[in-house]
Amino acid sequence: MDGRQEDWTREDASRMEVKDEVRESTKTQHLRKQKTTLIHATQIRLSFKSTKRGITEQTPPYLQNMTRTFHSPSAAPDSPE
Repeated sequence: MDGRQEDWTREDASRMEVKDEVRESTKTQHLRKQKTTLIHATQIRLSFKSTKRGITEQTPPYLQNMTRTFHSPSAAPDSPE
């Protein structure tokens, strides 16, 4: 019986090692996915900021003011009635 019990413990130990390896690889994949998501979010945020900055730098001030005031009802152009 002692020999069988030793075989069982070896088998259990090898199963536990496999479980640990699977757990570690799953954790690594999850962390890699989080890192990729974070990188994409940062790239989107930076591209949005640069686009937004580029639009305000390229648009002359008088056009910026026109687009802001155009939407307010008091500054709307004459509408045909």
